[in-house]
Amino acid sequence: VYTVPGCWEWGLGRVVDAMVWMWGLADLARKNKVARVTAERTAQIDLLTGLNNRRGFLPVAESLWSLVTRNDSNICVAMIDIDHFKNINDQYGHAVGDRILKEIAGELDKSRRNGDLLARWGGEEFTLLLPETNEAEAIKAAERFRHNNEQLAVNDFGSMIRCTISVGVANRHVQPIT
Repeated sequence: VYTVPGCWEWGLGRVVDAMVWMWGLADLARKNKVARVTAERTAQIDLLTGLNNRRGFLPVAESLWSLVTRNDSNICVAMIDIDHFKNINDQYGHAVGDRILKEIAGELDKSRRNGDLLARWGGEEFTLLLPETNEAEAIKAAERFRHNNEQLAVNDFGSMIRCTISVGVANRHVQPIT
């Protein structure tokens, strides 16, 4: 039988207490790590729409931009703005404005391709990064977003509220479309 030297001098209770304390510290460290990772991810998400916010968008966008630049590939950026959104908030209130933001964000998310990076840029603005996409394809995508958005309507006590969006597109390569 092997015993730890000095174990009996400490007393078995102290040894058990030390082990329980050690397990407690390990559990606390694990919970802190989970909480930190959760907080970091939450800081990258727009709480209203569930989309990435700027903080979540920019690191991924910069990596994609570097990759396509290195490979001399196409990439486009689309900026999307809800038209006259201030008037909607003023006329119907911010709760309805928030519902419209959620609906439009959901439609944009459904309308984008896998691999496209969508984020709420701020206020009523969204941005979409379209890797491996030339300007003509990005314009077609922008038109699809605009058309799909026109089909949306938010019901406010029987009043159907519709709004339009404007989409601007830019390509990494500066070349006019003919």
